[in-house]
Amino acid sequence: MNSEWIGSGEPYDEEKLLEVFIHPETLLKTGLEDGETVTLESGAGRTCATVRSSDRVYPGCALSFRGTWLSRGGCINTVIEDGRTERGHGTPYHETRIKIKKRH
Repeated sequence: MNSEWIGSGEPYDEEKLLEVFIHPETLLKTGLEDGETVTLESGAGRTCATVRSSDRVYPGCALSFRGTWLSRGGCINTVIEDGRTERGHGTPYHETRIKIKKRH
């Protein structure tokens, strides 16, 4: 987390979109390019993101470390469905099926 982000205060100089990391093979299959702005969609909603190529992500998967503010147009929480795990009654943040689409 950025050391300037304290509590719920919104950093007004933060203009960067959410970054989502995708394996290079997956980028090729989907026709996406590194640095391209895309739309992420799930049953819960959609958001904008910048695609980044990374061979540290499994093919067919997408990884986002942290989003940005909803008011900046790139909040990862908009694609995460509400839910509760059976074991521990936690929130299943780490596994959400999404579609990644080119922005036109």
